Amino acid sequence: MTERRTSGLVGRDPERLVLRQMLDDDQPLVVLIHGIGGVGKTRLLESFLIEARERGTVAVLLDGGAIEPTVRGFLARLSAATGEALPDVNRAVARLTSLGERVVLALDRYELVRPLDPWLRQTFVPALDDNVRIVLAGRDPPTDAWPLEFGRLFRAVLLTNLARDDALQLLRDEGVDGDELERIYRIVRGHPLSLRLAASAMDANPSVDADATTVTAIVDELTLLAAMLPESAPQDVFDRLRRLPFVGLGTDGLVIHDTIREVVAANLRATDPDRYREYRVAAWRRLREEVARASTADTWRYTADLLYMLESPVLRADWFPTTERRFWVDGARPEDWPAILAFSHRQFPGASTSEVEAWWRDAPWSFRIARDAAGKAAGFSTVTDLKRVPRRIVDSDPIVRAWRDHLRSQPVPPGQLVTSQRFERADPDDPLQDEVHAALALELMRTWMELRPAIRRHYFVGRLAPHEWSGRLEIDPLPGSPVIVDGVSRHVAVLDFGSASVDGWLTRIVATELKVDDDSMLDVARHELVLGDRRVALTRLEFAVFTYLYDRPGAVVERAVLLREVWGYDYAGGSNVIEALVTSLRRKLGDRSAAIETVRGIGYRFLASA
Repeated sequence: MTERRTSGLVGRDPERLVLRQMLDDDQPLVVLIHGIGGVGKTRLLESFLIEARERGTVAVLLDGGAIEPTVRGFLARLSAATGEALPDVNRAVARLTSLGERVVLALDRYELVRPLDPWLRQTFVPALDDNVRIVLAGRDPPTDAWPLEFGRLFRAVLLTNLARDDALQLLRDEGVDGDELERIYRIVRGHPLSLRLAASAMDANPSVDADATTVTAIVDELTLLAAMLPESAPQDVFDRLRRLPFVGLGTDGLVIHDTIREVVAANLRATDPDRYREYRVAAWRRLREEVARASTADTWRYTADLLYMLESPVLRADWFPTTERRFWVDGARPEDWPAILAFSHRQFPGASTSEVEAWWRDAPWSFRIARDAAGKAAGFSTVTDLKRVPRRIVDSDPIVRAWRDHLRSQPVPPGQLVTSQRFERADPDDPLQDEVHAALALELMRTWMELRPAIRRHYFVGRLAPHEWSGRLEIDPLPGSPVIVDGVSRHVAVLDFGSASVDGWLTRIVATELKVDDDSMLDVARHELVLGDRRVALTRLEFAVFTYLYDRPGAVVERAVLLREVWGYDYAGGSNVIEALVTSLRRKLGDRSAAIETVRGIGYRFLASA
């Protein structure tokens, strides 16, 4: 075998030609590169950015995996990349424009910021000046809205496997020669990442069977390195990992290629389910500890890891839809009203549409429309802060009154937000209606991410009966559900995220999936402490304070924060209200009273191990 050489980009001439047009011509302004994992999107993107810089273009690269999929998250990452605080779109546009005569903004792993797609398409990209070009790279094809709205200014580039000659050249560049070229190509064909993995495995062990140069080799390599970690110098292990063909350097350190991570997880789950669960439990415990101490800017990294750990089919369908994106969501327009009315009639034939008409009249800003490739409405939902629902709707709509009554009987602490979704409707005869609902659900997820950590609770009308809801999602029917409206039963439900908002909810969902025995000291539903065989009831204030600390294990919570979040006023000093309540809690905790630790001069923290 010849000496292995550093590999560059092989082939891809038609795709590079499209990208070069961004530098030479007035169009396209936006290019989206898409293809399966490991097909070479990142390598093509990086090669283009190197060429662009050599030609005097300013190139800014963002990694979708490091971006919270919200407007604030995108602007924060763009601020870090450009060296200037960018609090809003106008400042971001001005900063990019000022960087040079021609600027390219590239966003890799675009599928990970999928909820941002409507905002980027409708707000950010249209606001850019003529000297800025956008390159997106991800697994998913573009929504039909991109070509519909941008026409010839938008180009989609599908990246497929390498042609045979290019695949053989890649292997030669990796140090493979002779009969091994055809042997490897016959197994993995032209998939670039698989070719590099096979070459790497054969480089390490020339006698290895070509059939075993993929998953087995990867698992063996990672297992060996994991065994070395406790005894090896960190820099040595870092360098060894960095040289692996499926490991890259990201903003937070070394990152294993998404495709490899998925393949290794699937292999481990199938071959050693006990070890697979052990690793997931260890990761969950680590994330639970770190997210409680994370700053607001860093919280998203832990949220993303929790989302990755989810295996619930219901939640994965909402957060990570696998179907082609035929529908996109934006705000309602006056011309959408006939379609909204038609969807309501089709879903509930014979029922009046007075409640929908009332919302359209008094809260048109709450309507979100799922559109097809031609921009035609295919379904709709209404999402709003419950406190913003107009009084006239509250008085006339029995479902909203049920939400309001529940919120009055079980209020959330001051400063926490409550969202509601009154309608979610599409044509029940449409064979694609599930995809319509998936698009609307994804938009709701985006809203939750925008509002975290302030969002506490979500009220909605369930399309399923309570017994069909997954208890693992912590969805509960309201007292008195179902509510009869126009002779139709509507299942009214609530999802309470808890004091730790969406992140705390996701942590609990994953824990339930893993069947983790977390030695829970708190029965949330009953407002009771669970102390072995003994249960102790908590008052409303005791429950609120203990829950706030309990959801943030190890994190120091200031007295002023507790007063603001639980009592609802700013701490001015001199009050012993918290001290008295903590004393009461410790008395009820008995021999576990040390679980609430006093941090002198600051506040308190919960110690799970106490």
